[in-house]
Amino acid sequence: MKRIIIPILLAVFVMCAGCSKEPGNKLIGVWKTDTIPGIAKKENPIVIYTFSKDSMINTAYVHGEAHDAYRFAYVIKQDAKTESDTMILEATHPASNHKGDFRIFLKGKKMLLTTPDNNSIELEKQPDK
Repeated sequence: MKRIIIPILLAVFVMCAGCSKEPGNKLIGVWKTDTIPGIAKKENPIVIYTFSKDSMINTAYVHGEAHDAYRFAYVIKQDAKTESDTMILEATHPASNHKGDFRIFLKGKKMLLTTPDNNSIELEKQPDK
């Protein structure tokens, strides 16, 4: 009996050890801010980043009017191993194919996103619909 149980337990352990959360899963969803560097609060700015498994959509609104939305493909160059680590995404601009690194620091439902041109934006995760 032990001959059968031990190999089964070992196989289950090996399978579970290989099961880890997919890098970037904590990003998936809608993130929003009402602060845009260089735009006054009276302009009523809103920026929404929508992350999926391999892309993000950036939409900006000023005075309630949507500006061009961009879908960036990204790959995770560095995943956050601990809560105090920074995640780095290499994103490709859809029009120019220019690549740049987004640095992301997550703490609960807050995200500090630093763009490739070094602007920092604090976003808050929105509830799933």
